[in-house]
Amino acid sequence: MNYVFTIPNAVTLSRLILLPFFILAYLSDKAILAAALLLLMGFSDVLDGFLARVLKKKSEFGSRFDKFSDLIVMLFLVSVLFLKSMPQFFLVVFTTSTILVAIYISHLLSSKKIANTKYGRHISITLFVMAIMSIFNLFWQPLFLVLIFFVGMNTYRFILSSIRKRRI
Repeated sequence: MNYVFTIPNAVTLSRLILLPFFILAYLSDKAILAAALLLLMGFSDVLDGFLARVLKKKSEFGSRFDKFSDLIVMLFLVSVLFLKSMPQFFLVVFTTSTILVAIYISHLLSSKKIANTKYGRHISITLFVMAIMSIFNLFWQPLFLVLIFFVGMNTYRFILSSIRKRRI
């Protein structure tokens, strides 16, 4: 069934509504508020899919809307974090992952069915954690460097998995 006005889709919409408030908080140097808003957006990314399954409100629209919202949030995160002098290596990893996922999503939007992969979820969660760390200028912490490697590896595995399953 193709549900549009559902609780899971409202949760997805909340992520897009929180985005401008995150941007304002971040650019106003309110790091704790920005991090809290980013955590809420990340939580909503997990919650919408969970609610769709539990409430039996999974739909093609909801799946596409979730992917579109993820893409918008990630693109704005890259843009806003770049404005505050993000180290270039992080910007390259973040942007490359986002562009590859955007290409994948644009392909999916033109196809009939969208499939989720664990690699895509790993990438999203890791990028949210890295964005929160960057709010507090933790670029050079060992965990941050490990996360950069993790994003790169999962992006590579995401693409290989999609090619093998003929999703790209």
